[in-house]
Amino acid sequence: MKGLVRALISCALLLVCCCLWMQSGLSQQQEKGLLLKAMEEELSRSMKGLGEKGNPPPYFISYDITETKNIMIIASYGALRRSSTEHSRLLDVEVRVGDYKLDNTHRLRGMYDYRYPIPVSISLEDDLDALKSALWLETDKKYKAAMERLIQVKVQKTVKVKEEDESDDFSRESPEKFISSISQIKVNRAKWEKKLKKYSTLFNDFPEIYESSVSLS
Repeated sequence: MKGLVRALISCALLLVCCCLWMQSGLSQQQEKGLLLKAMEEELSRSMKGLGEKGNPPPYFISYDITETKNIMIIASYGALRRSSTEHSRLLDVEVRVGDYKLDNTHRLRGMYDYRYPIPVSISLEDDLDALKSALWLETDKKYKAAMERLIQVKVQKTVKVKEEDESDDFSRESPEKFISSISQIKVNRAKWEKKLKKYSTLFNDFPEIYESSVSLS
């Protein structure tokens, strides 16, 4: 029995990934869109508010928003199998409490250290109130989690066991600033659907191929 043969042709990759990274101190003179404006204002408000009322206050907060626009077209044996577009905005917030020497990200001995960021979906529209609300909610959530973890870290530090890594939990670096316009990529969807349907018929002459597809994503 002949083994299953799968043929997949990837024609192109059209993925727009726009990461906006901001820290406190961003120059007011630089031009910025509404999304960056929401991040800057909420970051400033959170640092000031939690700095005055937080116990302990955060010494570092960062916002990372990744906006992705993607098109997926798949054809098989001359027929269109899928044609869709996706648009998403994902927010990741990092909050650190403690200090550069010891903070909530310190590794806990004897525990599985799962700290991979889990981003949350936010509004696709440039609505200032909606964006700032999402930023505030996620900042509050991450701040409370950071406080609880710092307590665990300090409790474990009372046990006098020499650690393998005695370096600081965070380094002091000079901030880097870069702002550029977002590139716009336009795809003639109908044209590519026609092309992929045509390309996928090439496999019709090979009966030994049980499954094949041509895709654009």
